[in-house]
Amino acid sequence: MTDPLSKRRDPVATRKAILEAAEELFVDRGFAATSMSDIAKRAGVTKSLIHHHFGSKQDLWVELKRFLLAHYAEVQMELLETQTDGRDLLQQSFETLFSFLRDHPGFVRLSSWMDLEKDRGLADQAYPDLVFSGIERVRAEQKAGRIRDDIEPAHLIAAMVSLCSHWFRARSEFATFYEGPIEDWDESYQRAIVQVMTSGVGARGSRDE
Repeated sequence: MTDPLSKRRDPVATRKAILEAAEELFVDRGFAATSMSDIAKRAGVTKSLIHHHFGSKQDLWVELKRFLLAHYAEVQMELLETQTDGRDLLQQSFETLFSFLRDHPGFVRLSSWMDLEKDRGLADQAYPDLVFSGIERVRAEQKAGRIRDDIEPAHLIAAMVSLCSHWFRARSEFATFYEGPIEDWDESYQRAIVQVMTSGVGARGSRDE
């Protein structure tokens, strides 16, 4: 049995226990149906410790999202900063996001809860700089003539996220379209959407046009 006193003395262990408990409950019940008391009981800590480390339930949600996205955000930001070719960047960004969602079904479910609960506050970006950096990079590629300039940059990013996330949210619904386990089609689907998106965004006269 976990000793609450030992967690009080170890803030790193406390934060980890709270985040793990919050993830389990938010994934299972959603944000609205999960109370701070539920999280405290699951983590083996007091509610006051949760408030001490994270503040409100809303603050805990944002921190959980930041925690879950940390590695993905690091990889994606590095791509934005180092990849010089716009369409190669788009392809690698697709692959990075797709792999993250495939390997983190809990995060996909959390995102579904945000949609179901229609709470815009829950959707506040844990990494707003990543989104804005992506938009600015698309604009730079458009100015350089490597990506067509008649596409709103935010639309391009939204399309990428939607094409990846909806596949994993509704994959079971697509099973009748395919032979064999639907999970076996992940890689094929990824290749297809990458091909469609990268061939469709190139500026006129650029490669593959």
